[in-house]
Amino acid sequence: GGIYISCAMFSGAGTLTANGRDGAAYAGVGGGGRIAIACTNCLGWSGVTQAKPGTGGYAPGWHGTLYVRDARFLSPVSTTNQLFQLWGVPAWSPASLWMSNSYLGLIDPEFTLNVTNDLMLVGSTLEKTNSGFAVGGKLTLDGSRMYLNGFSTSLVSLSVGGSMLMTNGSALHVYSGMTNGVSPDYGALVSVKGTLAMAGGCTNCPYSHNTNGGSVLFRLGGLSLAAGARIDADGKGYAGFLPGDSYHAGRGPGGGRGELNPYISGAGYGGQGGKASAGYGLTYGSTNAPIAPGSGASCPGTAYADLDQAGGGSVRIDATGGRVTVDGIITATTSGDGNVGQYIGGGAGGGIYIVCKTFAGSGSLNAKGANHTSAGDGGAGGGGRIAVWSQVRTFTTNNATAAGGTSPVQPGGAGTIVWGVLQEPGTVFMVH
Repeated sequence: GGIYISCAMFSGAGTLTANGRDGAAYAGVGGGGRIAIACTNCLGWSGVTQAKPGTGGYAPGWHGTLYVRDARFLSPVSTTNQLFQLWGVPAWSPASLWMSNSYLGLIDPEFTLNVTNDLMLVGSTLEKTNSGFAVGGKLTLDGSRMYLNGFSTSLVSLSVGGSMLMTNGSALHVYSGMTNGVSPDYGALVSVKGTLAMAGGCTNCPYSHNTNGGSVLFRLGGLSLAAGARIDADGKGYAGFLPGDSYHAGRGPGGGRGELNPYISGAGYGGQGGKASAGYGLTYGSTNAPIAPGSGASCPGTAYADLDQAGGGSVRIDATGGRVTVDGIITATTSGDGNVGQYIGGGAGGGIYIVCKTFAGSGSLNAKGANHTSAGDGGAGGGGRIAVWSQVRTFTTNNATAAGGTSPVQPGGAGTIVWGVLQEPGTVFMVH
């Protein structure tokens, strides 16, 4: 339901709830309601505010809204069991913030969040849409989730002045906006001055824009990816089939070719897609600086739309001068299980591009194209592109693949892998 309070001063330590009802089997849950506090002085409020959806049921609901005019309604230090989307105030600048068992949705694209010192999320979710926010100190995700949504042309960004730590199965999801490919050549930016450390079981998911190809740039002081941790861009590149499409080529410069028959080619990127009667997906992009995502496969119409494949996404890490240790997995292969069957082309592998001083670890890098399991009616996906530039490399290079997808008839072409060597900065004197 709805709660609306209009007053000169609002205070207390009680509870405001407008929660949706729980759902039964095969039924959706109720969405959260709306709460509005129209007051000019909210300095005295320290209670619980919730507009959460119900739980259980067949389909999830959305959190409701909290509207306030005075940012002092929000706790300047800690937030526990607070569950709502925030509207009304244009900005919030707490000195530090600790969130526990809470959901905070910052959906207003004009809203800015600037935490002067540290931000810590414990069992919580923070969602920010179509702009950015800054943390002056350390950012910690402990059993928590963070979503940065740049669905439109807006640049979504996260700036962390210290280090960033992810533990206890935490997840970071970054959705890129569009880019013109030049200035800037990315659609979302995650900047961490210190080291981004991901413990086992944690996931970092960068999503490229599925028609424009804008992708996420991680600008880091360093990266520590523990065994069991993942940077996962699988199927997060160019789209294949989208609602409203009929017979078509997959999205992206190397999109799979389609005709008015069920013989569909694979998509290309670093390697060309497996050829079929409609041709094949072309190669594109740079071997040395692969910032683009992989292209999507096509399918012959809506009857097969649930089977088509998006291309692998883009994992781009600029840790110039820092150390990148990969004992976990960095993957930018295709969606699903990496296999397609009858009438469907295979998606292309994506891009992995890393620049750092030291590249170490015994994990894996994967930009493989999709396999095609049916003979004679479609092609596999081409491999993606991997490029790692460093001054020192102790990483196990055999653990990297950009192979094309396999097929009984039309395999995808092999992608590219570059192990570049950066020169030490400074002046070189040559004496003869």
